Amino acid sequence: EQLGPEFVFVNKKMDWSNAQRYCREKFTDLATVRSLAEHQEVRNKTTGSSVWIGLFRHPDVHWSDGSGYSFKYWDSRPNPFGSSSKICGVSASRIGRWRAMPCDERLAFVCYGDPP
Repeated sequence: EQLGPEFVFVNKKMDWSNAQRYCREKFTDLATVRSLAEHQEVRNKTTGSSVWIGLFRHPDVHWSDGSGYSFKYWDSRPNPFGSSSKICGVSASRIGRWRAMPCDERLAFVCYGDPP
């Protein structure tokens, strides 16, 4: 039985904004990760790739679907976003934690929700 959102790995390389648009057209939105269990579920779908998730900062950190930013799984750096104002979140392959990257990088991504 599915308790939380259904995550869908999309193996197409897009910048963050186009990935967000794709997810909103075909599913619900880019993945919002609210717990360690959901993080593991996203990781299990991605075949070891670094992927966009729905986290971004412009100017404040929030999820693409507008939900609260309470669960955090950043790599150990204290300020993952640095000084850039617009930056996006990635579930990074090798370290298994989140990294901040420029939003114009082209990566595969994870959406959530059921297909229409």
